[in-house]
Amino acid sequence: MRADQRESFEEFAISSGPRLLRTAWYLAGDPTRAEDLVQETLTRLYVVWPRISRNGGDPGGYAHRVLVNLHTDEWRRRRREEVAADPPDRPARTVAAEHVDIVRALAGLGARER
Repeated sequence: MRADQRESFEEFAISSGPRLLRTAWYLAGDPTRAEDLVQETLTRLYVVWPRISRNGGDPGGYAHRVLVNLHTDEWRRRRREEVAADPPDRPARTVAAEHVDIVRALAGLGARER
């Protein structure tokens, strides 16, 4: 990467970093994971920066799309792992069974406690 491209990337990273971090935090809900998402986004953007800067593309839009895609990929990966996990040993309780338990527990309370 040429020096002028490196400088333009650094300027972009500094100026758009807070916006990307805010978006990542809204997506991930965790400040540490948000920082990781932004770092990975900037890493991927750095690799293609010469092509983006040469073609006059929109680096902000590209970075935002990379960030969202990274988060979506992670979410899908976690989801597949949860679905593939072994089923619990006991059967899951139904909503109706839980409702009956709640009604019984409330019936055992006095009127004032309810």
